[in-house]
Amino acid sequence: QAPQMYPYIPLQVQGLLAAIKGAAEYESVVNEWVRSETFNEALAEDGIEPLDPGMMRGFPREAAKIATWATGKDGDGLSAGQAESLGRLSNDRKQRLVDIVHDPEPGIFLEAQRRMGPQLVAHILMIILILVGNIIYFANRRRGGVR
Repeated sequence: QAPQMYPYIPLQVQGLLAAIKGAAEYESVVNEWVRSETFNEALAEDGIEPLDPGMMRGFPREAAKIATWATGKDGDGLSAGQAESLGRLSNDRKQRLVDIVHDPEPGIFLEAQRRMGPQLVAHILMIILILVGNIIYFANRRRGGVR
């Protein structure tokens, strides 16, 4: 039914979750939102203004690199106050921010994404079987088999 609904997006239908792919996409968006909310709450505890969710994508994986990230070209979206405040945080607080941004979500929030792997394998198997069937068909036809 999902392909029949696509013409109605975004006018009559706001969004469409089509099967496990839609669930995995939605799960990814929700996880990113939860991560950014948790990150900004941790910043607020230290008196730092919230960051744009896009800024989290380039956030360093090591606490020692946060100060140089905040003042370098990667931190261009930060205000001067945010950059200075991030640089002054203790190593424990910096490590907490790194953990929030880069640690995986609990397993319950990845169920749909986890189920995409078996679906990929099933789709690849179907493609291989179709190709093998076509090869057998054309090989039989070449030998003068049933037409």
